[in-house]
Amino acid sequence: MSEPRIEKLEVRGNPRHYALLVMAWRWAGAHPRAYRETGGLSPWPDYYDYLREGHRTHYAVRDADGLYVSLITLEQYEPGRFNVHLTSRPQDRKAGFRLDPSVVAGAVYEVGTGCFALGALEISTLIPDGHRGSKRVALACGLTPDGTREGDYTRYRLTRAQWEAEHKRKEMAAAESC
Repeated sequence: MSEPRIEKLEVRGNPRHYALLVMAWRWAGAHPRAYRETGGLSPWPDYYDYLREGHRTHYAVRDADGLYVSLITLEQYEPGRFNVHLTSRPQDRKAGFRLDPSVVAGAVYEVGTGCFALGALEISTLIPDGHRGSKRVALACGLTPDGTREGDYTRYRLTRAQWEAEHKRKEMAAAESC
């Protein structure tokens, strides 16, 4: 995976962070079906309220060139359980922009690893049917479909036990390669 640069965003009081959040809202609005649960159909004031409510933490993801490519929102919905929402810059062939999924997957994996290191029990996300890019990112991070459906969304989930098993496997592989 490519090395992403991740920055925790302040929702209030930082004009640069505010501008990044506006950009994510525009990305969501460009694809309202894919982002209808996280702002795709909302006017800016409603989206901004959504960002500020509850137990949410937001991370800006930049690629190797420093370009802002994704917003990761981590939402604790009960103790130890987190939903992860991802809003990414759309592909733009005319402008020559192609999102590197390994950058996004690396960032989601890093944020998720931080959650588990702090005691998270599980991380989950809802992915719209037909959204192949999000499915690839979820699978690359170890999240798998758990059989739960909400309308035309499928829940992908990674439990602490699954993460610990994968983390140990990676540590053993790294130790064997030395």
